[in-house]
Amino acid sequence: MKTKFSLIIIQLGLCLSIFFIAAVFIFFLRSKEVRSFKMPNLINKNFLNIYEELQRLDLRIKISHREYRDLSSGLILSQNPIPGKIVRAYDKLYLTINQAKPFLTMPNLKYKSIANAKYTISHISSGVNLYKLKIAAVGKLYTDKFPHNTVIAQFPPAKELVYPQNDVYLLVAFNQAKKNEKKDDPENKNSLSKELLDSWLGQNFSVVAQYFYHKGIDYRIGRFITPKSKTDNGKVYKIKRLKNNTLVLDVYHDTKDRPYYSAYKNITIELDEDGACLVESVALSTLALDDEEKIKQETQHIFATRKHSENEKVKLLFYRHGAIRVKATCGTSEVYSKKFHPNEV
Repeated sequence: MKTKFSLIIIQLGLCLSIFFIAAVFIFFLRSKEVRSFKMPNLINKNFLNIYEELQRLDLRIKISHREYRDLSSGLILSQNPIPGKIVRAYDKLYLTINQAKPFLTMPNLKYKSIANAKYTISHISSGVNLYKLKIAAVGKLYTDKFPHNTVIAQFPPAKELVYPQNDVYLLVAFNQAKKNEKKDDPENKNSLSKELLDSWLGQNFSVVAQYFYHKGIDYRIGRFITPKSKTDNGKVYKIKRLKNNTLVLDVYHDTKDRPYYSAYKNITIELDEDGACLVESVALSTLALDDEEKIKQETQHIFATRKHSENEKVKLLFYRHGAIRVKATCGTSEVYSKKFHPNEV
């Protein structure tokens, strides 16, 4: 009988203890719930700097991330609830935070051997980590103007900030003798064969334009196609050959101007003088050196044509990194010159 009574007492004690703990917990929660306050403005503040302050608000924080290379990492981009709204402890707070991936500085691959270039982009350091960039395509230019297996054009350009997942496009010079050894190479069939032109589809326009320049091939830009994704921007969409062997290219390009330090830029110029026309770009910092040899090495050929109609207007597309000057000459006459400076972010 005593044992049964003792068991009842123990069970009753446990029930009272559980009830007491639950009552205290409910009282604790209710005391928290009655504490309400206006939601502070967190936008444009760094999440790490205000993390402790957010903890004191007793809010349940849900975080999503976006990536903007022009904004500092950790910056709060948006919040919900909005600033000024009355909230309570344990309410949910949704934050969108800028969390950019590590930036790598694109090395200069021009005039390196292809083997050296591959090694260089597979050993790019950022902090204590090493990263490897992937080569998306290697264009072949058979010529004796450059040493065999030498990179003569690259994208992204040197000193450009890139993500580890960015693709690299190269134009590499091969000796003419090597061309004859490769019977199945598209260049052996016809300088403008369909197979050769198709091989440039989906490749970076800047590299393709350099190939056309060195081969002396006339081209025009037909249409700018709105890219479906950022990775398509600047790629060749379509190539059509006219009866006079001029090529017409449709290119993926977002024509909307946005703040940038580096970006594609399109312009239209009028070729209103006779003679062969050449459009070139060079960094203003290079021009300031007043070193003719350096300027010659750093000058980029945007466009060249050996035949054009009277007062013909042509669309141009080029990738600008920082402040540059674009100049066009036809024959001995300068028909266009303009300096482009980065937009303020």
